[in-house]
Amino acid sequence: MAHLIDGPNGELAGRLFDARRAKGLTQGELADLVGIDKRNISQYENGHAHPRGETLRKLSKHLNVDVSVLLTGMHEESLKFLREHNRQARASVERIPKCSMTFIEDWESLSGNPVAGPPYKEGTSNPAEYVPILGCFGDNFKATRFPGFYPDNLSHPAGAILIFDAGRNDPSDVKNGDLVIFKQHGRENSPGLRRFVREPGTTVASLYPVDASSGGSVLSFDPDEYQIIGVVLSQTVIFS
Repeated sequence: MAHLIDGPNGELAGRLFDARRAKGLTQGELADLVGIDKRNISQYENGHAHPRGETLRKLSKHLNVDVSVLLTGMHEESLKFLREHNRQARASVERIPKCSMTFIEDWESLSGNPVAGPPYKEGTSNPAEYVPILGCFGDNFKATRFPGFYPDNLSHPAGAILIFDAGRNDPSDVKNGDLVIFKQHGRENSPGLRRFVREPGTTVASLYPVDASSGGSVLSFDPDEYQIIGVVLSQTVIFS
């Protein structure tokens, strides 16, 4: 009988299913080891749910598979190598800035993949859907139109165009106090906009609301639960 994956989290679902079968465990046996209901495992494996950070780590432990492999299909060592290779490649080129017109991506469809999609939209020539960005070769600057979460938020109003560095999507590349666009792994909710704050002398970080008017509670940043989409570089507000 074929394994049916019909939910939005298909890649993780397939990797989890394969890892469980390779370990010779039933869904019920894996659920007992992790301490969750069997129905949760079923939801993970058909792609309709995504495990939270702590649950993901327990699955990783009992399946003897790295968390990064479950999330991305690659070992953490390979991901670190690629990140360092990209940093060195950017540092080795001549940094001469140039201006280019970049398509303003839809907020709801932003992903943590820094190379997802070209900086333009095929068949779209409306100049209002583009913004000029000054960057150097190797930079991965993108633009998106912020929908706004609260009507009275004057610092980040609805419709503001955010320019962000999608190349800085690894927590190690995010500086204390950076404004980041982030998303929860596997969730169908829209991205969030928060301040990345590290505790002094530690690697522990939190995601703070951008200002007092934006509301919301402080989120403990768990890299196995949240992904950084990019670091915001600038904001443009267009008045009509």
